Amino acid sequence: MRTSVPIAHPRLLFVDDNDMQLDASRRALRRAHKSWEVQTLSNPFAAIELIAKMPFDIVTSDLWMPGMNGVDFLTAVAGSQPGAVRILLTGGSGPDPAVMPDGVFHYRLDKPCDARLLIETIERALKASRPDLHPQANAERRPE
Repeated sequence: MRTSVPIAHPRLLFVDDNDMQLDASRRALRRAHKSWEVQTLSNPFAAIELIAKMPFDIVTSDLWMPGMNGVDFLTAVAGSQPGAVRILLTGGSGPDPAVMPDGVFHYRLDKPCDARLLIETIERALKASRPDLHPQANAERRPE
């Protein structure tokens, strides 16, 4: 398992077998936040190899992909990078979260997912998981 190394800019990975979906997500995210490092892959096995070499803040996966579904992929991500926020994108007919193993994903969004909702979800996740990126939010906190 790779040790957690602070990343200067948020690093996001999107895995989906639909190249048009990947391109649309990449464009929307880069337009919204130029400092975000966005990588996309259409093969979950290649993504697992990449995750073994490089830390990510956010990993987003489609549920239905050939060869490996998104639940199995995000389970592998959780084992390799437990600190990465995991987002599962479903076509609305995804697994019931009540029967899912704990910790497989942090957020579930239905496809087609509005770009604004995706960006807001990632912003919220980064604010919670990377307080170093949001010093103004932490300045208001007082020690107990």
